[in-house]
Amino acid sequence: MRLVHADLDQIPVYWPRIEAWVAAALDHGIGYKPEDVLSMCLRGEMQLWIAEDDEDVHACAIGHVVQFPRAKACWILVVGGQAVENWVHLDAGISEWARAQGCAFIEGGGRKGWVRLLRDQGYEDAFSIYRKVLT
Repeated sequence: MRLVHADLDQIPVYWPRIEAWVAAALDHGIGYKPEDVLSMCLRGEMQLWIAEDDEDVHACAIGHVVQFPRAKACWILVVGGQAVENWVHLDAGISEWARAQGCAFIEGGGRKGWVRLLRDQGYEDAFSIYRKVLT
């Protein structure tokens, strides 16, 4: 299993294989739709990583760099795929990329189960995100 940091010209090739995972990951959010994420990836505003072997795509992660006043972070917006135990270790490649961008940390949100899964990769449950939708 290897991690591929997709070049802009690879994104349209990978997208049909990962679109359902992206849609599922965004299903409970209100800020993005899959077409928004695709557009941002194609403009280079978000990064796409693919976990694959010689035969198939097994997972994807999509994130971007966020500049805070005192630090940069890599925010992971989407993670999706199958057989997570086979590719969760590929986080090391994303961490390496984030460090090269000057990021001080990686953040993401999602179901509580991700914390249990990512604990061995060095992640901890730092806070919860709550949202109130104003109409």
